[in-house]
Amino acid sequence: MDSLTHMILTQSTCGEACWEAREDLCRCSCGGRNHGILRNGGTRPSRTRKMGKFWYEIHSLTNYVAGKRECLALRQAAHDADKFTGLVYYDSTLGDSYHLMAISKSQRLWPEVYPEAQYIIWKRIPNSLTGVE
Repeated sequence: MDSLTHMILTQSTCGEACWEAREDLCRCSCGGRNHGILRNGGTRPSRTRKMGKFWYEIHSLTNYVAGKRECLALRQAAHDADKFTGLVYYDSTLGDSYHLMAISKSQRLWPEVYPEAQYIIWKRIPNSLTGVE
């Protein structure tokens, strides 16, 4: 099975295991683009994740109240201004341009997550396979 086929079947997100991999076969969503990149002297790619049918990358780390406000401001600035007029904050839904989520136990182990952070703001990005958001 080639890397692209495996990526389509697994849809696992790309992370430390891929970035520091020694074997030739990539088993994640990058399709080999980031495979072994840190071992070969490359720069660390940004973290990505799939939520529903949408792909997101880390935008920032924050606490709950500041995160709600920042997420709303980012959505308004991006293109959703009319939808969010007059709101103080807005609960994230799948497909939003920015999505606020609590940091999980496994995410807490990531080197970029500092101890005081409680939430991650995820920015929606194009699908790595199709280029479509």
